Amino acid sequence: MRGINDLKIRFCETGAALATGGLGAAIFFWIGFPAPFLTGPAVTVAILAGWRLSIPVPLRDICFLTLGLNIGSTVTPGVLSSVATGLQSFVVLTLTLVV
Repeated sequence: MRGINDLKIRFCETGAALATGGLGAAIFFWIGFPAPFLTGPAVTVAILAGWRLSIPVPLRDICFLTLGLNIGSTVTPGVLSSVATGLQSFVVLTLTLVV
């Protein structure tokens, strides 16, 4: 019986995580924030960090793969040349992210 209850709790936690992430993405998309489907869920879940939310590892991996492909598909030769010419700003951005 305990296994079924644990499964129900996990299902509810996953549903809550997906709902809050979806809501964050929708809000960020609506206000025109850059990369809303990446930043919206991240910010929303960070704000609600006290909540008990969970995502099953296979679903998490699929989401990371999808986001990585989406971000990687925007890299073009023009983007790479911009990085080469704006190396200083790229270094500052990297340091800011690390800090």
